Amino acid sequence: MTGKEFAESLMDELKKMDFANHPFAVKIRKGELSKSQVKEWGKQWYHGFLKDSDRWVAEAFVHCTDPVYRKALIENCYEESTGFHSKTKGHPALFREFLLTGLGITQEELERTESTPDATASLLNFWTIQTVPWYQFGPLFVTSESQVPLAYLSVIEGLRKHYGVSEEALTFFKIHVGEVDEEHSSWNLRVIEEQIINERDQAEARQILRTTAGLVWNLLNIYQRYN
Repeated sequence: MTGKEFAESLMDELKKMDFANHPFAVKIRKGELSKSQVKEWGKQWYHGFLKDSDRWVAEAFVHCTDPVYRKALIENCYEESTGFHSKTKGHPALFREFLLTGLGITQEELERTESTPDATASLLNFWTIQTVPWYQFGPLFVTSESQVPLAYLSVIEGLRKHYGVSEEALTFFKIHVGEVDEEHSSWNLRVIEEQIINERDQAEARQILRTTAGLVWNLLNIYQRYN
């Protein structure tokens, strides 16, 4: 199939997973999770998904041989690291602020938290950007930048309504449901359409997407471990 047809087929797979209605998103929107469950999810989400996000993008930039995509990747990395385009802060720093000021977790508590197997698996999967062809950053990152924000819409609503989180502490989530991640997602889809065009690369890309989406889905489920 053509690159465009292939990209559309990948997005169809993701849409069928329905991250917007992931059980975690639904439960937090309804206020059905304990404060402890929300805190523990937040700590594991940070360790398995957020704390190294700028470095993953930087690795994609290092390995990319196309000057157009290198420019897009370095701009993405700059936003992840500093919040330049969103005029905020680096995304890992924003999520830490949510944990510390929004949920009342201490820096010491966050640092001493051990990663669960689900968080470790998610972390290691994103670091596979070091070993796959550079253009496979598309399917590796598209889940986090196009589908996870759909869950964040419900997370914002629930945190605001049921868990007393301030608007300032919600900044991380709000920028990810806005234009910043929409732009990043469009670049991921563009590289899939233009670069992943032969059968071998498409098979690898589909496996990368399925693995990544599955690991992220499982990490959202981490609240089930806690009371």
